[in-house]
Amino acid sequence: MRAIRIFNSHNKEIRAHLLRLPLPDRYLRFFSAVSEEAIDNYVDKMDLDHIYGQTAEAGFGVFNARYKLIGFCHVAPTSPDRRNECEMAFSVDADHRNKGIGSALFDRAIIHCKSWGINTAFVNCLASNIAMKKMAENYNIPVTTEFGESVGKLNVDDKDSVRAFLRSVHNDTFALYDLNLRATYQGWLNFIENLTLSKINEGP
Repeated sequence: MRAIRIFNSHNKEIRAHLLRLPLPDRYLRFFSAVSEEAIDNYVDKMDLDHIYGQTAEAGFGVFNARYKLIGFCHVAPTSPDRRNECEMAFSVDADHRNKGIGSALFDRAIIHCKSWGINTAFVNCLASNIAMKKMAENYNIPVTTEFGESVGKLNVDDKDSVRAFLRSVHNDTFALYDLNLRATYQGWLNFIENLTLSKINEGP
């Protein structure tokens, strides 16, 4: 399972993925049962097109064989004046969990943090979010819980940011090639399906 960097050109796929989350999962992801309008506003405000920009904000995704976004990670600075700190938030389609997607997203996000010189990454979740707390445990991230909210703090230690950046480029290059193949394959499937339906509608 490979996670790649995605951009604002993928907003449609990100929005569809977040809207597929059941209401209980939206509550775990956003700390409230957000509406469709709130999700639209959240997606529209993300600035994922920074490559050499002023912030380390970025998005990462996992796509299935039919070019459907099934996992998403949003990395954002904790504040404009703390460029060496970031927050990471994760979501995975309900029917694709326990398949390593969260781990793939986490690994890719950490490479991004290293390449940007970020030394502290936070993962915030509700205390009832068992999946996120389990992932923090798997990565030996210390978690503190207060007032129903759990915060994991990871010290990102990689002095060779150039090497991390090259790893991120290498990862995304091959993943984008694979994604383009999937998109082409899905396009042909849609074409054949539409052609078949048109022939059926025409009748004998």
